[in-house]
Parts: sequence; structure tokens; C-alpha cells
Amino acid sequence: MQAISKLMSAISGEKKGSVAIMTAVSLPVLLGMGALAVDVGHFYKVKTELQQAADIAALTGLTTLQEEDSGPFTLYQLTPQRAAGTYTQGIIDAVNDNAPPVSKGVAVTSNDVQFGNWNFNTQQFNSSPTAFPTNAVRITATLSSERKNAVPTILGRMFKESMDIKVETMAVFPFPPSFHMLSPNKYGALQLLNGSDIDIASAQINSNRNGSILNNVRRGNIGTSNVFTAGSVAGRKTDRISENQFPIADFLQDLPDPKMSGSCNFYNFVTTSSRTVLNPGTYCGGLTIKDVEQVEFRPGTYTMLYGPLTIDSSMQGKNIFGDNVLIYFYGRAAQMNTEGGNLYFSGPKTGEHAGVSFFSTRGSQAPYVHRIKSGTRFYSHGTFYAPDTDVQVSAFLLNGNCGFVCFVSETLQLSGTYVNYYYGQGGGTGNPLGATTTRVPPNPPALAKSMRPYIIEEL
Repeated sequence: MQAISKLMSAISGEKKGSVAIMTAVSLPVLLGMGALAVDVGHFYKVKTELQQAADIAALTGLTTLQEEDSGPFTLYQLTPQRAAGTYTQGIIDAVNDNAPPVSKGVAVTSNDVQFGNWNFNTQQFNSSPTAFPTNAVRITATLSSERKNAVPTILGRMFKESMDIKVETMAVFPFPPSFHMLSPNKYGALQLLNGSDIDIASAQINSNRNGSILNNVRRGNIGTSNVFTAGSVAGRKTDRISENQFPIADFLQDLPDPKMSGSCNFYNFVTTSSRTVLNPGTYCGGLTIKDVEQVEFRPGTYTMLYGPLTIDSSMQGKNIFGDNVLIYFYGRAAQMNTEGGNLYFSGPKTGEHAGVSFFSTRGSQAPYVHRIKSGTRFYSHGTFYAPDTDVQVSAFLLNGNCGFVCFVSETLQLSGTYVNYYYGQGGGTGNPLGATTTRVPPNPPALAKSMRPYIIEEL
């Protein structure tokens, strides 16, 4: 028995010695792994905070750019070079103010901020100084030993004193076309006929048909920077037209229809007084303007319910105008038919339809067609919105001023028409609305949602 006891004691002593040796050998490894776990967690926490700071700065920077360079013709022509000179410092301050304290205020420098154009068709970013419109910003934020702001380790200094972090982000915002033809598949969704000339900021034709744009004008008729179509051109092509592009959604698709009164205020109304002054309300059966010297629309909403807005040829050369006016078309027969008149309309200044002067309902009750014919001079200080209606224009002038979206229709046919929607339009001495219409009108609130900046890239 004593022999067995001694043997067991010897074995036990050997095990204790082995455990001590193993513990001595593995303890540094265990401590190192624990330190690594703590430092890795700290590292990713700092990286997440830095990424969030960069994202917030990018979104804030583009929002500021939109607000301060408001209007299509200033924002559309904003180059990365000018954007950088105006907005870079604000972005640097925003990142460094929100970055982790370890950044020491130098996570982002001027070389780390790039403004440019994001092309939604090619999915490419162009930061060349003259690219426009500027609708994107790329930010690189760095914590490194070179910048003397590397992230110090907490427990792992026996292995490494600090770690470098680099994050990137890019924010973009969609840029609405000033003229937008929404038909997905019609031939001639945009037609430029008989010497028509179109000077606007940009155009988008969603039709994917061959011949989505029909252009029979020989030269000099497209004064816009870019025309994009999902289809192709029939007739004369120019380097300003890009074919086979992606269609884009209606930027005002969330804009609600105007509210109608519960009953008819007027029935088949026809002007009779030499200088007619109209009141807002629901015009059941429509409104006919003829054989008078002048027509003024008082401020408010005018609903053409199941009947047309007709302007007779007897109104050629006569002023028809309204300030703070929205004309709303509801019903298949609620069409605009003009054969005369100098039309000057300015949309509401406030409210959900701010900056919209003409609105045609969508869907099954949308008007078939609006015809603005020869003998009419048309000026709209605001958006002409007819997303499910064809529009045919043979008037000599189709002019206007708008925030971003100027003209939306199912299709647009121009015949012998000069179109000019640029900043400053409407200031002529014959405009009864006055020089205030040379200013850019407000945008409807629904547009802010469509143009909201968002993050598309995090590396």
C-alpha cells in the first residue's frame, strides 16, 4: 500500500509541475488575445464613428449646396471647381467636428473632398473641374501615423502602439430634368418639327422606342446641355442627345392632386365683359374665353371639371393672366385648347403646390390632349404638369421660368415653336405680371423628397 501511495504522489507532483509550466507558457498568449480583442473592438468603434461623421458631412454638404445654389440654372451649371471653392471648408469642419476625439481635427483636409458629377446611367463619378452638374461629393477620412492621429492601442501596445483607419463615402442626389416626357414606349414622345427650337436646361424622354425622339429640324434647334432618351432618334441626331439611357421616375409623382370644392361654382362659363375678372372655383363643363379685351384670373385654384379651357382665336394679341393661380384639369374632356391670347400665369407661392401653375390629373381621368395652337403666346412662371396627357404645341412661343421641373407630359409635340425656359424669362414690358416673374419660382415640397441626397458608396 505504501508503494502505491508513493507512486500516486509522484504522479500528482509531476502533473502540478506540468500545469505550472503550461500556464507560464500560455499566459502571455492569453493576455495578448484578450488585449487584441479589446483593441479590435475599440478600433471598429472608432472606425464606425469616423464613417458616420463622413456620411453626415457628405449629406449636409450636398443639402447646403442645393439650398444655396437654388434654381436649375445656377445649380445645373455648378462645376466641381466652384463647388469645391464654396463648400469644401464646411464639409471639412463637419467631419472633424463629429469625428472621434482621437482624430485631432485632421481626419479630413481639402485634398480629401472631391465634388463631381455622378452619372446614374454609367454609374461613374467624374470630378474633373469642368464637369457639371455637380450632384455628388466623395470624402476620404484618415486616421494615420503620418497625420499623427492614428488610433492608439489600449492593451496591445506590446505588439503595436497604434492602428491606421481610412474610410470613404460618397453622397449623391438625383437631378430632375427640366422637361420630362414620361411615356414608356411611344414613338415620337418628343417631336421637334417645322423649325422648332428648344432652349432649356435638360430633357429626359422615357420612351424606349426606336424614334422616341423625332427631329426633322436641320440645325441649331437644341439649346440644352443634355437630352437623354431610353430609345433612339429618328431624323437629325446631335451630340447633345444621348440614346439608350435609363428611364427615370417622375420627380413629382408624390405631388397630390389639388382639392376640389364639393359642388360646381360655374357651369359652362363664357366670358362676356370687356375686361373680365374671373374667380377661383370649380368650372363644371369648362371655361371659354372669347370676344373680350382682357381676362384676369384672381388668385386661387381653377378646376376645369369634365370640360375644356378654351381660348378662342378672337383673343389673339389680348392678355390673359393670373398671379398666384393654379389651373387644374380633371376629366378626359378637361383639355386646354388655345387659338389665341398672350397667356401669363404664375403659380402659388406657398403650399404643397407651390411653383405649379398647371396641373392635369393622372390616370383614367387624365385629359386626352392639350393643344396650344398658333396665335398663342404662352408664359408660365411655374411648372406645367400633365404626366398622363399628350401636349401639342404649334404656338410661336412657349416660354417660362421654373424651379427645377418646368414641363412634364406623356408626350410633347412642337411644331414651329420657340421654347425658352431659362432664368430671367418673363421680364418683358408686355408681361402684366411684372418683373417679379424673372425670379425663380418656388419648388413644390414633393420635389425635396425626390432630390434628397443619399449615400451610395461606402468603402
